[in-house]
Amino acid sequence: MGHSARDVRTSHYYPQSIRKKCPLSLEEAKRVVKQFISDYNDRRLHSAIGYITPSDMLAGKQKAIHEVRDRKLEEAREDRAKIRAQKAAARYAKSTRPEDRAMGLEAESLPSNTCHLPMATMR
Repeated sequence: MGHSARDVRTSHYYPQSIRKKCPLSLEEAKRVVKQFISDYNDRRLHSAIGYITPSDMLAGKQKAIHEVRDRKLEEAREDRAKIRAQKAAARYAKSTRPEDRAMGLEAESLPSNTCHLPMATMR
């Protein structure tokens, strides 16, 4: 009747299926399996071992790989913080009143916690 989970897992469309190719000889089958093993161990990142390859794990490279990733993540965080600060300063500079600009009160010269409110007029 319908498809079961077993059918899905053995389907040639299943991403990890080695039956994407249909070998016609023993030599071709060995080549396909060898390629699958190579991809699985040397290229595919495994979530259970921290998204590194099994060959890198066996070689003891996981610490170095994670240090490089952590450094890149920290650099990206710093870059995003700089970009957000620049965008915020640009938005603030556009909203600054002409009177403030004439007095030299630019966004860079004001403390970051300053709230810009209109000045009350004295009567």
